[in-house]
Amino acid sequence: MEIPKLIKFKKIDESEKGCLTVAQYSENIPFSIKRVFWIHGMISKTTRGNHAHRRLQSVVICLKGSVKVWLEDPFNHTFFFELSDSQTGLFIPSLYWEKFEFSLDSILLVLCSELYEQNDYIWKRQDFIKTGLQIPD
Repeated sequence: MEIPKLIKFKKIDESEKGCLTVAQYSENIPFSIKRVFWIHGMISKTTRGNHAHRRLQSVVICLKGSVKVWLEDPFNHTFFFELSDSQTGLFIPSLYWEKFEFSLDSILLVLCSELYEQNDYIWKRQDFIKTGLQIPD
């Protein structure tokens, strides 16, 4: 089973005009990107997520503000990350329970390995915990 990890993106240009940072498949994104979305418009501290994915993998990048991320695998191993640098992404493999806490007015970009499919989501924790019993050693 893969584990979550931080990914440092390459800044290829920095000047008085701003910065240009690149993320590309096979160099630092471990999957072909099939869907991109962003979460924004937080008017107060907000929590989202509270689900897992059966197949989907993602890389999340905080473009503005900060986002705290709690991850848990089906075997009760936990991980915590705080994202606040747009040059750093977090790779989230499939089968991790995810919870996000957003600062006021933050923006989180999400790069996904799969198109949206409602059946890929695991919304109940007891169903998620059961997936650990089905994963071979």
